[in-house]
Amino acid sequence: MKTNRLLCIKNRKATQNQQNFKEKLMQIQLNNENNFIQHAEKYPTRLVLFACEIRKENETFANKWYHKQLLRSSFSFWVQYVNDLCIQEWQQEETALEHYNRHLLYVYFKIWIDFPNLQRVQRQREYRREQFRKCLLDIIPDFNPPKQDINEMD
Repeated sequence: MKTNRLLCIKNRKATQNQQNFKEKLMQIQLNNENNFIQHAEKYPTRLVLFACEIRKENETFANKWYHKQLLRSSFSFWVQYVNDLCIQEWQQEETALEHYNRHLLYVYFKIWIDFPNLQRVQRQREYRREQFRKCLLDIIPDFNPPKQDINEMD
């Protein structure tokens, strides 16, 4: 309870100090403006025009500097975005390549495992063909079968 009361008192004092500071700052600004106006009235208009030109130059310089900083920051954000996209694309390509290599390895092992069975089937097929040719030669003695490709006779 006491801490809440102390905090309220501290907050009230802080806001009062802040308001007092703002009021003093406003008074100083008003005094500076009044002093500038009084000072400008004393001197010829050329000095006032010169001061206005200097102020314009300062404003244009500030605008150019702000524009340059804005372009620099936006360009740096754009470069960062493009770099992130490239990195993401490279990571996806790397993942895809790993997947493709695993798939190829699977296919090659499957072929390696199935190859003896395939050779056995081809030997059996060739053996049956030879048996069929012998039967044909026994039945038809003049039979001279053409040598054809294995795939054509299937």
